[in-house]
Amino acid sequence: MRRLAIQIVIMLWLVTTTSASTVADSFTDRRVSVGQKLFRTMLVADTSYKDNILPDGNIYVDIIYRFDKTLALQHADILEQDLPALHDVPVVVRIVSLKQYLAKSNKPSVGVFIIEKMPLDLLNLIVSRSILNQHILFSPFEGDVEKGVMAGLSVESRVRPFVNMRSLELSKVKVKPFFIKVSKRYAP
Repeated sequence: MRRLAIQIVIMLWLVTTTSASTVADSFTDRRVSVGQKLFRTMLVADTSYKDNILPDGNIYVDIIYRFDKTLALQHADILEQDLPALHDVPVVVRIVSLKQYLAKSNKPSVGVFIIEKMPLDLLNLIVSRSILNQHILFSPFEGDVEKGVMAGLSVESRVRPFVNMRSLELSKVKVKPFFIKVSKRYAP
């Protein structure tokens, strides 16, 4: 009888552990999907997008990843479908590893979307690079805007953009006032 009770406890523990991680994964997936829509909206609200048109006539948008290139590829496909052009200028979505992004060897982009949660030391490097390059940096992960990422999402009674006003100012990115008006603002 005792052995049966132990087996039941172990089975229940396994079921709840698996379902908790599944819930966490699906919550993260939803944040990334919703974040990508808000990222697209912020790119459209960028009034200085013309400064980012490269000689080949395209605007580049980067999705950066640390470990999960497959996830980055999936979301790049979605973004390419949702944003084939920005104000009639063709958009090229690139998959860029964190190492490539920090190496400063890639063509400039109008914006960067972080697809995976990054540790603070790496996030600080990404933030510094994005401010230096004067482009939109977006992370859908909770707490990243407070750590310096230019934009993310605020999930309260409704979902809306969340903008770090200091990072926006330092990067010299100009967005339409209406976008800022409807956003939750963080001013460190």
